[in-house]
Amino acid sequence: MLPDDLAFTVFVPSEKAFKRDLQLWANSSSAIPRSLLSVDVPLGKEVTFDSISGFKLYVSRESNGAIATNRVP
Repeated sequence: MLPDDLAFTVFVPSEKAFKRDLQLWANSSSAIPRSLLSVDVPLGKEVTFDSISGFKLYVSRESNGAIATNRVP
């Protein structure tokens, strides 16, 4: 859905902001507490991360460079 050459940054609120501003708690978040670049995900491989809430996130990069999380592009 995004152009292949588009770089972008996602800012995720801190745990305190989740509670204060979004009325969400860490156990309802699927954010991971780190930066993740597309080049950190090997082509054709799946990398697993623990989200703040403890859910597993499965990130993969297809041969065309598209990134998918839990099989959602």
